[in-house]
Amino acid sequence: MASQALDSFYLGDGELIISDEAIRDAVKEAIRTSDPEALVGRLVVDRIPHVFADDPVAYRDWRETLSRPLGVDPCNLFVVGSSFVGCSINPYKDWKLFDDQSDVDVAVISSRHFDLAWRMMRLTKRADVSGREWKAIEEHRTRLIYWGCVATDQILGRLPFAQDWLSAASQASATPPTEGREVNFRVYRDATSLRDYTINGLRQLKAELLT
Repeated sequence: MASQALDSFYLGDGELIISDEAIRDAVKEAIRTSDPEALVGRLVVDRIPHVFADDPVAYRDWRETLSRPLGVDPCNLFVVGSSFVGCSINPYKDWKLFDDQSDVDVAVISSRHFDLAWRMMRLTKRADVSGREWKAIEEHRTRLIYWGCVATDQILGRLPFAQDWLSAASQASATPPTEGREVNFRVYRDATSLRDYTINGLRQLKAELLT
């Protein structure tokens, strides 16, 4: 879809991005030429998310409303991924542009929820879950937990806080500007985990762009 209110989207100091494709090109150029540690704030936390470009003030209210059923402080919620940047910065998603079918990914910083989720996965036996859920648990054990991250989208129903978080996702999916979109949560043990996970992905992308 064509982005609206692009005059509110600035990747750098005063550089106006004028189309979705230009957003992708600017993001790729920034990753190619910048230090990932210096860039991570601009691509994760330091501006209004792309999906809120039409109504920046709504982002504050949206986070405050979402924080209540999640049981976290609104300052610990961050829209991430293509709904924040305008295109995917996941090394495995080929720079996919944010469009009408795109999900909204939300990073939740909460050591309490991280520990609850990790305990559930440690205690889960193969016979207790579906093949899809077990594959997700194995990916956490071999990769995601190392980065202090829990991707809840495939295992949320198994988590002890599932009911409240499913309610939060449903509420966010009914609230503009995320109305009609699937909302997914990733739990990070702390802010450093979120930054380090993102920096690692940016390093992979930069290596690919340079080669």
